[in-house]
Amino acid sequence: MFFTRLISTVCSCAMVFACPLVQAEILKFTANLTTTQTVPPSDCVFENNPCSGTATLTVDTLSGSFSMSLTYTTGRVGAMHLDLGAPGTNGTIQVLLEGSKSVPLGNGTWRREVLMSDGLSIPVKNMTDLIAGNDYIVIFPSTPVTRRSPDLAGALRGQLRLVP
Repeated sequence: MFFTRLISTVCSCAMVFACPLVQAEILKFTANLTTTQTVPPSDCVFENNPCSGTATLTVDTLSGSFSMSLTYTTGRVGAMHLDLGAPGTNGTIQVLLEGSKSVPLGNGTWRREVLMSDGLSIPVKNMTDLIAGNDYIVIFPSTPVTRRSPDLAGALRGQLRLVP
């Protein structure tokens, strides 16, 4: 009888003082990829045109899973990833985006689509940085480009910005 009453009391208290539920938020981000955002800036040119790109990212803040649409012009891509880093600084890789899965659209332009069902995710512990604008997409070309520096600066970079 004592245990039945204790369980009943605990259950009643739990209903009255319920803990707040953590809910997922689906947020949208965009980025304009340019040569001037790379560190150091890149001279990437493909067929006499500056390399460029755009990205849209939709992320589930609870799981970190995301979808992304990325269109860019650099010629053939070597590598691409989503990095953690403030504007003007080189950061650390969070997610490899597998540039080899890009689809050619013609004239040196490519598209890379990531679906939530692909299983890629941004570490949940880094959601605050993503929302604050401290994540970016970087693309490294595999075709020869002219650069001011012989190091591995990315040809294109775009800081992700939250869409209000």
